[in-house]
Amino acid sequence: MNLNDIKGDYNAIFGLGHLCLTALQLRKNNLRPYAGPLDWVGTSSLTELNRLLKNRFSNFMAPLNLRVTGYSTGVYTTDRYISL
Repeated sequence: MNLNDIKGDYNAIFGLGHLCLTALQLRKNNLRPYAGPLDWVGTSSLTELNRLLKNRFSNFMAPLNLRVTGYSTGVYTTDRYISL
């Protein structure tokens, strides 16, 4: 794929990465009027991300598919999160 293949007008742009860098850059450039479903979700599996998109987010937030790995205190720290 090259830039000419994807040039055009779009109704929305969503980041598919994690660590929110895409969301931050979209907001910085006024291209992000709302949050996307994956802005604060991390995954280490591109295969699972592709499956999620293919299944159009079916069961995305089902409790069976969720796992708590830590929580944010809302206070600046050098730690990524506090482990449970």
